[in-house]
Amino acid sequence: MADEEKPIEQMTVEEAKGEIDKRLSDFTRPYWDKNHPLYNQEVEEVRKLHEVAYPQKGAEPHDGLADKLEKEGATLEDIEKAGEKNGE
Repeated sequence: MADEEKPIEQMTVEEAKGEIDKRLSDFTRPYWDKNHPLYNQEVEEVRKLHEVAYPQKGAEPHDGLADKLEKEGATLEDIEKAGEKNGE
């Protein structure tokens, strides 16, 4: 559950957006430390907050392409080259 008393599912769009801003601007939170024991929980909660804050756009803040490429060992240069090929 979110840090507040109110469950994420009961938040308004504005409350969810505020909570996302709060969490993502605090670099001491588990969201920014993949080795933190609460990292997965924090990421899941931020995902749920996105579902509430941006229902018309879907739950995912991005498609995960950069994460997939990073896992495959792609460098920033590789990612930039791929973007150029796709007209980005």
